[in-house]
Amino acid sequence: IVDLSDSGLQGDQVIHDDIWTVRIVHNGLQNGDLPLSVIMEDNWISVQQETSIQIANSPPRVLHVEFSPNSTFRGEEIEVILGAFDGHGIKSVSVNLQSMGGTLIPLSYAGGEEWDWEFAGEQRTDAIEKWSGVFEVPPSISPGRQNIPILLEDQDGASISTTLIGSVHSSIPSHHAKKILIGNQPPSISNLTFLKDGVEVAQVTSLVSGGQVNYTMEVAIQDYDGISSAQAKIGRLAPIGQSESWLLMVDDGSGPDRVAQDGIFSLSFSARSSLSEGEMPLMIRATDVFLSSTPVSEQSHNVTLLKSDSASSGSSWVSDHSTEIILVSLFALMSIGAGAFVHIVRNSDLE
Repeated sequence: IVDLSDSGLQGDQVIHDDIWTVRIVHNGLQNGDLPLSVIMEDNWISVQQETSIQIANSPPRVLHVEFSPNSTFRGEEIEVILGAFDGHGIKSVSVNLQSMGGTLIPLSYAGGEEWDWEFAGEQRTDAIEKWSGVFEVPPSISPGRQNIPILLEDQDGASISTTLIGSVHSSIPSHHAKKILIGNQPPSISNLTFLKDGVEVAQVTSLVSGGQVNYTMEVAIQDYDGISSAQAKIGRLAPIGQSESWLLMVDDGSGPDRVAQDGIFSLSFSARSSLSEGEMPLMIRATDVFLSSTPVSEQSHNVTLLKSDSASSGSSWVSDHSTEIILVSLFALMSIGAGAFVHIVRNSDLE
């Protein structure tokens, strides 16, 4: 039994306005409809009125959490250990990455321990439950410091997905949310190839007799966040005056690019007759939408330059072995002709 006040105490706003007030705290585990009796008395009579209030079942609280490591990259694994409390007992705990493009990753119960913590302004000691597990950082999460939501459900059906440590209500003091640092990996570059007339070649060939041969350079570029630009510095293969310039590579289906938005970036160039044979260095770099660029140490590539007196030389296996093919074909024709002559002679009526 608690007394209500109309004298400015226990939360009463205005003195003697005939509005009686009291603050009550429900510390038990009972939830649902709770019956209440309100008793009012004056000097001559007492009146009692029955009513009820709805008691919600508070969801579990995360009291502490540790991520190891606390900074990593997308696609990497993080170990999580947390302590949680609920008067009804905890049914399940999961890392909730659904809002970040991931899934629910269930954690495993790892025993209990005593934990001193503050609840509603009071210091208390409870037997908290420890849960642990490992989750993989999804590729869809943005780089930077990120909150990792935890989904908890108690044995009485109350659940919450929260990043707060220490409480679930704003009226109860809580610690700051614990964050992990997601690093931004630069774009990855792979599968550098060269094409002549749509056919892949192992090297670039220039003509001894003058003129130039047209080629297309293709490279696969991947990044979790998308590519904002891709460029190449191709030295003497570039147009005259642009040997030290970064040339734009495209993946929009225009010009030398064969398929739009397939992650294959393309650049066309011409091999002039003035080029000399040997290994030639070139550089390729890409930048993602968060402005992370390919490190300088990963930009270097090489291409082999050859000289030829034939425009078709080096374009394919057929052109490289054209002489052998012609000789084999002539020998096959001669063999067929000789066999046919012998057959005719044997079957003729001449004596």
